[in-house]
Amino acid sequence: MKHFTPSSFLQLELTIPFVFVVPSTKRRELNSMERFFFGFVGGVGGAVITMPIDVTKSIAQKQQGLETKSPLQIVRDVLKTRGIRGLYTGMMPRLGRVGLDRAFGFLGTL
Repeated sequence: MKHFTPSSFLQLELTIPFVFVVPSTKRRELNSMERFFFGFVGGVGGAVITMPIDVTKSIAQKQQGLETKSPLQIVRDVLKTRGIRGLYTGMMPRLGRVGLDRAFGFLGTL
């Protein structure tokens, strides 16, 4: 059984509205390409939204010693040193990984 995280539910919620975007006068089942596409788009959307949280979490986990920073302090430091792009460090590999994971997952739910 797959474990669900808050980002999994967010990505699922981003994927579901695309089911209703398909132009059709009658309600019909999505074909495989539509399922793959909408799953990929939902996965990418969720990854974009949750990426700053994951970057902050990763920096917090690498902290050592007695002086640790709060997540808000970490975000401020990243924005000050690297700008908004710093919160999206490593985004391209994650988009490919999560997008394809959700695409194949959505494709498999027939």
